[in-house]
Amino acid sequence: MDVISAILETDNTAKEMMKSAEEKRDSLMSEAHESVKSMESDIAAAAEKKSAEYEKAERANAEKEQKKLLDEKDAAIARLDKAFEQNSEAWQKRIFESIVNG
Repeated sequence: MDVISAILETDNTAKEMMKSAEEKRDSLMSEAHESVKSMESDIAAAAEKKSAEYEKAERANAEKEQKKLLDEKDAAIARLDKAFEQNSEAWQKRIFESIVNG
């Protein structure tokens, strides 16, 4: 009977060890899944941050280029206004003479 008891005890111990190992495996798998979810979330957040930084930089560059173009336009208009002020009488006289003299 001692041999049978020892075999049963060994069998029970083996079953408990298997159960413990399965629980540990399940726990580790759960932790791994949570870790993966956390990494995915971190990567998504980092990508979103980079995207926002890129968008901000591109917007700043576009605004800078727009200001440059507006400044160039304003300078060109100022030059035309100055040329008109300096030459308008002469241009009017030339136009008048070309109409009158044909």
